[in-house]
Amino acid sequence: MIDAIDETTMAPDKFLKDSSGNFTTEINLAFLNWKNREQALFTFLNSTLSPSVLTFTVGQKSGKGVWKVLEKRFASVSRSSVMSLRNELNAVKKGTNSIDVYFQKINQIRDKLVAISVVLYDEDLLQVALDGLPSKYDSFSSAIRTRSDVLSVEKLNTLLNTEERAIKKRSSIIDATSMAMVANYQSQGFARGRGRHNNQRGHGGEGTGNFSGGCYNANSSNGNFNTNLP
Repeated sequence: MIDAIDETTMAPDKFLKDSSGNFTTEINLAFLNWKNREQALFTFLNSTLSPSVLTFTVGQKSGKGVWKVLEKRFASVSRSSVMSLRNELNAVKKGTNSIDVYFQKINQIRDKLVAISVVLYDEDLLQVALDGLPSKYDSFSSAIRTRSDVLSVEKLNTLLNTEERAIKKRSSIIDATSMAMVANYQSQGFARGRGRHNNQRGHGGEGTGNFSGGCYNANSSNGNFNTNLP
């Protein structure tokens, strides 16, 4: 049936020709066979189209006519979809997602592009995946970019899972160390605070001083005032 919509395949003549090349009134069996295939294609296409798509093919009388309408219609839709999906792919970021969830997003968009006949190579997807990683993966990304070989998406996923676990481990060690330092600092600060408080109480117990001979004696502890003036 496909030859009925092939632009390079011409429909056979409806009537046979005589030895002189003139058409006769005798029907050409090849034409009848072609017509039957074309009609079968027309019926098949219309039976598989949704009601919304059928509205675009109203008025078409042949399978080739229906096919050309669909081809023109969905070619423009496909171009728009390709641009939209490519932009979506380039905008994917890991964020707070795990590496596995991050790669699921990338693979979902890749599958949509493949479904509309867009081929994506591992090198393209590797670039997308590395560009979407946060800064804590910079060292890893630099190492991957300088490799002489191109990793597959599956291999990159595996390596990034390993790196993710290593980053989490380093982060937990740093957090534990920081908490210990804070606790130690707070305990030392509390001890110093108590020492200063006790020291102030000790000085406060010394004498208040007195006046002797009209003069104040700061070294006296009884606080008496001598009124015997010269």
